[in-house]
Amino acid sequence: INVDAHLSSDGHWSTGLVLRRSDGSAVGSATRVHNGVADVATGEAMGLNDAMDWVEKLGENKVIFELDSQIIVKAVKEKAMIRRRWVCVIRRCKLFLEVNPEANINWVPRAANKAAH
Repeated sequence: INVDAHLSSDGHWSTGLVLRRSDGSAVGSATRVHNGVADVATGEAMGLNDAMDWVEKLGENKVIFELDSQIIVKAVKEKAMIRRRWVCVIRRCKLFLEVNPEANINWVPRAANKAAH
């Protein structure tokens, strides 16, 4: 699932989600809007959280989350303590991956994540 966040001109963060099969064909897409998100990393973390909520509702657990935010992917994969305002969202994402061992998260270059833009 490709995940990306975008700051709108009105100050809202929009999250784009594209669920694809392993052959690249699209299964579905979704968008979410968030108010009061202060920075890019928080927007990206909220996007990942949205994606995890969505795949849970779909009953999917064999999923690879692809984000172009290195800081978020690194924060989810590391065992170190995080001291950022988005720590609660990252904790939830780590828990999702623990409960769903067939799920994974990868960083992809922005050019490779165009599906979610």
